[in-house]
Amino acid sequence: MQVLDRVASELAQLRCRVVRVAARAADGFSLHDLVAQLTQQLGSDAEPGDTLERNHRRLTEADVSCDRIALLIDRAHLLDASALRFLQLTCRSGPALRVVLASHAVGPASVPEFTLLQAGSSACIDLDLPMLESRRA
Repeated sequence: MQVLDRVASELAQLRCRVVRVAARAADGFSLHDLVAQLTQQLGSDAEPGDTLERNHRRLTEADVSCDRIALLIDRAHLLDASALRFLQLTCRSGPALRVVLASHAVGPASVPEFTLLQAGSSACIDLDLPMLESRRA
């Protein structure tokens, strides 16, 4: 997606660790799918420990190379309830984490977990609009 590509490029220049995930199937984006995508990005030089714990640290702990962490979620409207709850908990424990949601306006507002995540996100991009529309938290 072009908008998220631009956002990722800009953020990378601002001492920000950029982590990107995206729903790959139209039928949903489960917690398993989310963790699998995050794990793929850990690389072979990842710290030892539980996979979920390492992913959590990657999303919540800044280091000498970055001041903030940006999680860009493409097609966020497809996240299932368990993935949304995981993201909510991760956001609460990671003050350096900023979440950018790219989603279609139709549907996700009816899911309470999505509404809560959206309310706490740094930016929301409506995929139905031709231009970048965002809101700062």
